Amino acid sequence: MHAHATGWFRAVRGPCLVPEGGDVNTIDSRPVSVCLTFDHMGGGQEVGQGRRSHPDPDRQDLAVAFPRILELLDLRGVPATFYIEGWSALHHPDALDALLTRGHDLGLHGWVHERWARLPREERRRILHDGTAALRLAGCARPGFRAPGGLLAPGDLELFAEVGITEDSSILPAGVGAAHAPTVHPGGVVNVPFGWPAVDYWQYVLNEESPATPDTLVERWLGLLDQARERPDRLLVLVAHPGASGLEDDRFEALRRVVETLSAAPDVEFVTVATAAARARAAVGAAEPEPWQPPAGPPWVASRDLPAPPPPVGADAEAWVPYLHARGLTPAGPERAALCGGVSADVVRVGDLVVKRPKRKLDVPFDWQAGTGRILAEAAALRMAGPLAPAPLHVDERHHVLVQPYVHGRPWKQELLQGRVDPEVVRRVAEVLPAVRAMPVRGLDGHERFHRLRLMPYFLATAQAEPRLRPAMTEIVDRLSAVRTHLVHGDLSPKNILVGRTGAEAAEAAETAEAAEPDRVGAAGAVTVTVLDWEVVHVGDPTFDQAFLLSHLLAKASHLPELSEQLRAAAATVRRSCPETDDAWLARLLGALLLARVYGRSQLEYLDARSRERVARQGRALLTESEELPW
Repeated sequence: MHAHATGWFRAVRGPCLVPEGGDVNTIDSRPVSVCLTFDHMGGGQEVGQGRRSHPDPDRQDLAVAFPRILELLDLRGVPATFYIEGWSALHHPDALDALLTRGHDLGLHGWVHERWARLPREERRRILHDGTAALRLAGCARPGFRAPGGLLAPGDLELFAEVGITEDSSILPAGVGAAHAPTVHPGGVVNVPFGWPAVDYWQYVLNEESPATPDTLVERWLGLLDQARERPDRLLVLVAHPGASGLEDDRFEALRRVVETLSAAPDVEFVTVATAAARARAAVGAAEPEPWQPPAGPPWVASRDLPAPPPPVGADAEAWVPYLHARGLTPAGPERAALCGGVSADVVRVGDLVVKRPKRKLDVPFDWQAGTGRILAEAAALRMAGPLAPAPLHVDERHHVLVQPYVHGRPWKQELLQGRVDPEVVRRVAEVLPAVRAMPVRGLDGHERFHRLRLMPYFLATAQAEPRLRPAMTEIVDRLSAVRTHLVHGDLSPKNILVGRTGAEAAEAAETAEAAEPDRVGAAGAVTVTVLDWEVVHVGDPTFDQAFLLSHLLAKASHLPELSEQLRAAAATVRRSCPETDDAWLARLLGALLLARVYGRSQLEYLDARSRERVARQGRALLTESEELPW
């Protein structure tokens, strides 16, 4: 990068981040959004300088810096945006896949880190076309952009439109746009700028007047956070380089201190550049850009020569039919419906098939991201689960899509909330726990997924919301992180347990029977249970599954006092299914989970204010007061 901005930019409009008529000095309760970004991967820049001609996977930045940076981000559950040269994207697709799987965003950073602002227009156009193609081949559907050297050039916005770039994180000239806030350009491209003091390489090397040490870098970057707290945009973009902050131990320690300090700050949230851009569009009422469509192929290419179509965007069931046909799957039956996939996936029924595609950003009112590659772990677990779960019929490893047979039944959560606690269903559900514990653990470590989807949003978020609980919650996280002995489902809740019955209330007739005689549903027929949604599967402490299921039963007991006795009896049955469980540990973990469903990031939607207080009170007693199990 180069530290001096020159050149042009035509006038554009920026988002109004202060309400009309508002006072910029009014106390702002919004969190500061921090975009942690990284520039460079591999030897692309050296290729451009003529010092290298081929990729080297043993380079220090690839072999040392990236692993320790990713471990830090995984540990703290921090989403980041990585800007990568097109040459490096072409030669290191596995590395890009690892970033995408972890839920990070990607952007183009030139082809071989050219001096972008000095390139002719046609050369920039070629690099944008070639570079975005390389990123898309590696699985990045919507790449962003950051100019090598930091500065855009005339005509870049029009070129971005050609290749489907909708987010840019380069620097605009002085006097054009906002110095720190995102700028929404006509056509929907959003610039999310950085400043030179927020760049590690500038601080360490280019800042000749006052070069930073690792300690002063921490001080200066935390000072930038304080400045962002005072601005109406409440945005901070940090720029790190794996080679500058990931190799030397003292510099990596500085990066770690910054990430951990910001993670612990109650008024800070980490977001990707794409998330910051989406919020900027929303602030000015601009629509989200339509998905980019590649140019049509030449007319002599017959449809049979084309690769199988990619999966459609969204949950339109009919749109999935060509995708399934191209993969040799013919759905039987006319049924087309979007099913409840929770907050984490699009799930659609197409005849006798179910298609599941995980979301990278979970459907919640805050930035909760997880790698879509978790579907591959789910497929591996389903293959080993036998009759516990529907077997995978097709796994699309490139697009992260899972196809399964449709299973008739009703979610157990639905039955419980309707006041039905069938002892036979409880007995069948209790049998699931030892069956899961007995499954093999090969190839399913998954602790990073568990941290991102459970430890961080449940326990660490609760500790942040309720500081008095921090020591106890930290102990829970430490113990769950240390134990890796059994296969753990990770999401064993009533909504993921499908109850089926043979006989008079079988299959589709169950809904008709419920409408006619609701009190009789569940009274006849043999009971089967099917366990769905294995995407949090990992090797860990098996007590988690038992505590997770028990937390749902006790929460429902607080929500439905008239069923409290039946639900507590059900909890006792679940507890007896695993006699080897340590009751003291189970009680503390159960208490932590109850508190997490009140104060964490995945709160139970059916609890009202009174039942929330009952759940929180019981959770505190179990976690911190050594109360015995309540049955």
